[in-house]
Amino acid sequence: PNTSTLVGSVEKGVMALSFCDRGTKLACVGGDTLNTLHIFAWALGTLVTKAAGEVEGGRSILAVNSDTKEGSIVTVGVNHVKFWTLSGRKISSLPGVFGKQQGAWQSFQCVEFADAGKKRVSVTGTQDGSVYVWHSNHLVSVVQRAHGGREVFSMTVRTGKERRDQGRADLLATGGADGRVLLFEINAHAKDTAILTPAG
Repeated sequence: PNTSTLVGSVEKGVMALSFCDRGTKLACVGGDTLNTLHIFAWALGTLVTKAAGEVEGGRSILAVNSDTKEGSIVTVGVNHVKFWTLSGRKISSLPGVFGKQQGAWQSFQCVEFADAGKKRVSVTGTQDGSVYVWHSNHLVSVVQRAHGGREVFSMTVRTGKERRDQGRADLLATGGADGRVLLFEINAHAKDTAILTPAG
């Protein structure tokens, strides 16, 4: 098979990967102490930019994903949720903010993206089995211990358009250490909020 190597070293191994910027670039998280986030122009095999993913002790990145619709990048991990914006050769980030929601710093295992009405949201799975919904970098909804206090390891989204039923909400599936797969519809609620309801 044809293979190519991206120019620019990723120190101490590649911990997580995601195509980003609508597929034109590749985000790579390094295994160095800063969990450096590298952005490659994969077709050219060159490094576009990089930034420290985490500088505080006791925090590390476990996963990265990119929103193919809006282009944002989210990294999650141990006491870590960051929302990244790539503009040319510059990349900046905002930390997750819990606000008035009942959020708690812990290990965030996975992240996906979905539409909640006209809003775009990020959804993360946690160590305590909860599912967090974010708008921009603000936590807007929590399903506490959806997986009975066991880790949420995986999630995937099927869009309302893929479901082919006009007006249907995006469908979120979560998989946990409890051995269950849970299905939720992602619905718009009040201003800047979204809620997950069990899919029937």
